Amino acid sequence: MKTLLGFCLLLGLANAALATGPDTLPYDSEEIHFTSGRFTIAGSLLTPRSPAPHPVIVFVWGSGPTNVKTLIERSQMLKRFLARGFAVLLYDKPGSGQSTGELDTRHLFAELAGILIDATTLLKQHHGIDPHAIGLYGSSQASYVMSVALARTRDVAFVIAWSCPMQNSVEQSAYLVRNYVLCDGGTEAQADSAQQAYRQRGRARSYADYRAAAEILDSMPAIRDGLGWAGVVPEEQFTAPDSMSERFLDPSATVASLEIPVLALFAENDRQIDPVQGAAAYRRILAGAKQELSTVVTIPGADHNMNLSPRGCMQDQRDGYRSIGGAVMSPVFLETVDEWLGRLKIYLGRS
Repeated sequence: MKTLLGFCLLLGLANAALATGPDTLPYDSEEIHFTSGRFTIAGSLLTPRSPAPHPVIVFVWGSGPTNVKTLIERSQMLKRFLARGFAVLLYDKPGSGQSTGELDTRHLFAELAGILIDATTLLKQHHGIDPHAIGLYGSSQASYVMSVALARTRDVAFVIAWSCPMQNSVEQSAYLVRNYVLCDGGTEAQADSAQQAYRQRGRARSYADYRAAAEILDSMPAIRDGLGWAGVVPEEQFTAPDSMSERFLDPSATVASLEIPVLALFAENDRQIDPVQGAAAYRRILAGAKQELSTVVTIPGADHNMNLSPRGCMQDQRDGYRSIGGAVMSPVFLETVDEWLGRLKIYLGRS
């Protein structure tokens, strides 16, 4: 049975959204190494060639393996951060690059949040960084990681969240499952059945309820062969879900307590996380916030990766966007973040 782990792996496709564009910009790069619990973390701190101390953006990955080197070489967004005078900290997850250790999938968000908190502590002590201007930039699975971290630290001055779910992973995965069936040519009735079965399987308190839902999913080629989220475990291996487990973590609870500037961006054609529900949740929460800089924006014509995509289907991503002429990042997404950073610098007291 694949629930939270499968969801996380598919959300990892959002990492590719930044890996486009060979533009170059003069900056300094410093190798960063730190210990976080049982992990040894390696990464890079990029700093613009402007007077220090710099405000800094910590890159929070989506799911799956990471590659700091490739991201630095190809990311359009990182260049915009640096051009605006922001330093950027990127580090590989345990098990990727030079970072060591193996994450516990049962406590994935908590462990990644612990690493993130240790990274911000390191930045506070860095001579070239403004300790009062540390921000987070993350997508997809990062929503859960940032949520856990923000509930445990007050060292974060701003957040940029893009394609970030605002539901627990059972509900969000059910949304993804429904859209995957539709994108695979299924009917609305089949998609609704898959969504409901996924919810039931993820929340089943009895083996009978679990098996009934699991068999529905296992009968659907799109779920069984496309997503690989099917299969039926025997009764002796079944365990009822723990309501306190990470699969039921709702990021909106933490967002509601924030008193810092937040830029939340959702893609109109996102078929992996629900952009309508997510944007509405952010708008509802931020409506009563005192922070006027906080903004919610829906990016037209973009998919989960913020690439232009008429269907927004995961099948198109896996095909490398060849059917629509290749991957093109939404210029509206890039310009929206860039413009907000300009206003953020004024808020932070910088020209």
